Amino acid sequence: MLTEAIYTILSGDATLTASLATTTSIYNTQAPKEAADPCVVYAIDGQAPVYTKDGSAPVIFTTIEVDIFAKGTPKTAWTIEGYVKSALDQYSGTTDGVTIDLIQWEGSDDGVYDVDRDEYQVSMGFRIRLK
Repeated sequence: MLTEAIYTILSGDATLTASLATTTSIYNTQAPKEAADPCVVYAIDGQAPVYTKDGSAPVIFTTIEVDIFAKGTPKTAWTIEGYVKSALDQYSGTTDGVTIDLIQWEGSDDGVYDVDRDEYQVSMGFRIRLK
């Protein structure tokens, strides 16, 4: 599945994992309430088939959102954003049985600041072309 492939790509990046609270601080869909900061959460936003004249859909475009949560200063979240971008942007290959033609970074922005947790969020978008 694509979610496992994304996890494999992100968790395989030594610079990214070294910047996180633990090497397992990468979560699909939602981080546990007790998750330590900083952490990365990714989720599939949507999928769209690309049909051909004969009706088949050999290509699928998938969009994912990646959120980085970090305490203290926004600099930490934005530094990790750079590591995530480096790991995913322009990636192509077969991972966990999923053939990824290309991953493209679509942009990043400040998410919300949680005053109670003193936690900053940076949100990123990626478009993935699957074959």
